Amino acid sequence: MSKVIFSNSVTSIGKSAFSGCSGLTSVIIPNSVEHIGYCAFAHCTKLESVEMSNHVTSIGDQAFTGCTNLKEVVLPNSLEVIGLGTFSGCSSLTDVVIPISVSRIGFSAFKDCISLPKITIPNSVSSIEGSAFKGCKSLTTVVIGNSVGSINDYAYADCPELTDVYCYSYLYNIKSNAFDNSHIEYATLHVPASALNDYSHSFICREPWRNFKIIVAIDKQYYNLKYIIDENNYIDCWFEEGATITPEPAPSKGGYTFSGWSEIPETMPDHDVTITGTFIENTYLPGDANGDGQITVTDIGVIVDIILGKTPANARKQQEEEPQ
Repeated sequence: MSKVIFSNSVTSIGKSAFSGCSGLTSVIIPNSVEHIGYCAFAHCTKLESVEMSNHVTSIGDQAFTGCTNLKEVVLPNSLEVIGLGTFSGCSSLTDVVIPISVSRIGFSAFKDCISLPKITIPNSVSSIEGSAFKGCKSLTTVVIGNSVGSINDYAYADCPELTDVYCYSYLYNIKSNAFDNSHIEYATLHVPASALNDYSHSFICREPWRNFKIIVAIDKQYYNLKYIIDENNYIDCWFEEGATITPEPAPSKGGYTFSGWSEIPETMPDHDVTITGTFIENTYLPGDANGDGQITVTDIGVIVDIILGKTPANARKQQEEEPQ
């Protein structure tokens, strides 16, 4: 078994349902599924891609732990918590987008994701649990959103390539060992200009912040560009203030026509932006045989072909085969 496609009647994927399926390479999770259980896909060592619908609200602890071939994860915009060890040991993971629906990142959630170069914690997250990103040996850049209130033991420990940490929060509740063995004495801490004074004075700023090589003010901030389709979150993007925005491609849906996006700014302003889009159900026009939304003489020819048992494709074939 290399691929799993669930029927729309499935609402939950149970504990260890596909754990250890070494041949599984692809998973598509439909809109009906709201919960993925404990160790559901753990140690599926050939699993490369997971497509989740925007109805999944919870992913069980260690659901994808040890999926060593998983390269990219785009989490659904309905997800509320990333649990204990959810993606720990996913050694090929190079990209993960944490949606703004997530409020907490659990213990060891991304531990030993040794290929992950950057992680952005959105403004919705309030807590980063212990060892969440411990052992991410390729991690160079960390962005911490402005609502993070606590970072726990060894959250970013053993990340020796770390060069830049952007902290948008006035974050005082942080364990002194949060960056142990990550060589932050050679790294730069970026903080809001309004907080620079607090972070820069060692008698005010506590460990580990004061152990960074240099602390500088953030000139520009990142803001969220949210796409919503039919009142559901579609995708979240992050842009630096003033950055050029390339609109997302129009999505498709069988039996529907996409109405287009609402106005999208050319460059990112200094605040979050919400873009909306809608699908309109296609209506059938009696007599419109070729489906172009109009009734013309062309439709008569298509109808005749259908009566004679010819589809447009085989009609052309038969015409080519007939003697001239």
